[in-house]
Amino acid sequence: MASCWRDTKPVMLLIHDPDGVGAINRGPGNPEQQHVWVPKAIEDYQRHMQGLDLFDQMMSAAHNAYVIAHDNNPEVIQLKWPQFQDLAEDLIENYKASRAAPLTNIENLPPVPRTT
Repeated sequence: MASCWRDTKPVMLLIHDPDGVGAINRGPGNPEQQHVWVPKAIEDYQRHMQGLDLFDQMMSAAHNAYVIAHDNNPEVIQLKWPQFQDLAEDLIENYKASRAAPLTNIENLPPVPRTT
């Protein structure tokens, strides 16, 4: 189901569970905030949109850094990251590698109990 929610700006959503219901507080920080029942997808959006805002800010900062670096040292930047997408992919791979769980040596794992 397609839905449109009016936040500060309209938010378009595709909802896979239109019967799911959640609740949000409208006007947080306002003494007169209201508790509003909304589709679950809207509740999830409200809960996670700060992460999207942070992602947008980080991508904007990375793009600005790329443009400045390209203007100041185009030869080096052109060799390493010919397109901004190359820089973005490199940053994502570095981030994923830094967040990866350390590999465990299989010899250090406890034995699996056998069932008979």
